[in-house]
Amino acid sequence: MNEKTRKIIFFDELDSTNTYAKSAPDLEDGALVIAKRQSSGHGRMGRAFVSEEGGVYLSLVKKPALNASELAPLTGMSAVAVSNAIERVCGVPPYIRWTNDLLFSGKKVCGILAENVFTGQNIPERVVIGVGINVCQRPESFSEGLSASAGTLDALLGKKTDAAELALAVADELDLASDILNGGGREKINEYLKKYRASCVTLGKKVSVLLPSLCNEADPREVFAKTPDLFPKAYALDIDNTFGLIIKYESGKEDVLRSGEVSVRESI
Repeated sequence: MNEKTRKIIFFDELDSTNTYAKSAPDLEDGALVIAKRQSSGHGRMGRAFVSEEGGVYLSLVKKPALNASELAPLTGMSAVAVSNAIERVCGVPPYIRWTNDLLFSGKKVCGILAENVFTGQNIPERVVIGVGINVCQRPESFSEGLSASAGTLDALLGKKTDAAELALAVADELDLASDILNGGGREKINEYLKKYRASCVTLGKKVSVLLPSLCNEADPREVFAKTPDLFPKAYALDIDNTFGLIIKYESGKEDVLRSGEVSVRESI
């Protein structure tokens, strides 16, 4: 989509770009919601996403004519799309941690959250793809615990990033990925799958599978930090055609994870 014709809604501060994009009426396909800061940014499982000024926080509205199961590859394709945008602007591609965290030097620089908005039918009325990228936040923006696992593009790459250019590049790449999925072009989808596999740092690793069913509605990461032996151990073997993670448990049984998360233990 040409950015000259894209509807862009900009806020100095917003609770969450995804929350706004999911509920605002009359947002057409390709509409982009951007905020300089989010007061209630969130990621998967409702986790808070630190969104102080200095990052890129945006949500893209898409309206593909696909049902929920056909949209399954979108999360993985979105990770590749944002990776492509970062490479375009910064010159270096990040790694991907399944399902859709982007990393440099082992530190998370980007989170992605795709959410479907249904109106009583199996085909969503809209899909909202939210992206938060750490660009140049001050170190004190991150808590002590978070600073060990999160970083910013500028600090990790050692150069200044044009945040506006990056936001538009992300929107363009997400548009392209969503339109390819909507068009059903298996050959082009496979190009995303190939890059995902090549970039995924989870593959070839021993992992612990953080099953929410074992956590009594608590955050699996918090439970894992206290009782790691509670969770089954497996090997991360491959990514399937819908970007699910193929694993083999130590018992020898294979499975495919469609959601949730794993914690990497070591290389196989």
